[in-house]
Amino acid sequence: MEFLFNISEILPLVPFVAGVILIIWLIDNRLKNNQLVAKFTDARAIFRLLVGVVVLGGVYLLDYSQDYGCIVMKGTGIVSDNLKYTSIALFLIGVGFVLPKRNLRVAILGLELTIWLYKLYFIKGGYNTGIGGNAVDIDVLAYDFMALTLRLALLRKINHLHINPHWVWGTACIVLYLRVSLF
Repeated sequence: MEFLFNISEILPLVPFVAGVILIIWLIDNRLKNNQLVAKFTDARAIFRLLVGVVVLGGVYLLDYSQDYGCIVMKGTGIVSDNLKYTSIALFLIGVGFVLPKRNLRVAILGLELTIWLYKLYFIKGGYNTGIGGNAVDIDVLAYDFMALTLRLALLRKINHLHINPHWVWGTACIVLYLRVSLF
């Protein structure tokens, strides 16, 4: 039986994963009742962070990377597509956050997440870069991890789901692992 990944493919991710695990452990065990942590895990703070991450991803072309193999495509077509995807995401996130009815908010944020996941799996590049297309662009992967984690955390807060935050991090890791391994 062959593994879905090579050890050389995940070796660069070890410091990133270790850092995430350390942050989770600190928040859960040492900083659980800290007021600063409570401010950063509030729905408004998550919304602001998500908007900031989406804007930065749009500006630095991380949200709509088309890099594949040795080909690096940075041009006007990508900038216009990137602007389109970033604008749609910002519009849906903004509308989904300010609507008064919770069910409608969850539906719009769920639609935005679905569009983003479709783009992640079927449109976006940046996961098969380098010679032979075997390596993962760490910048794109880190951006996608932050963006997916914040989207899931915002949905969790708005929907008042009482699930452990570890499920948000774990779900993001599994979704991105499948993206890296299978496509």
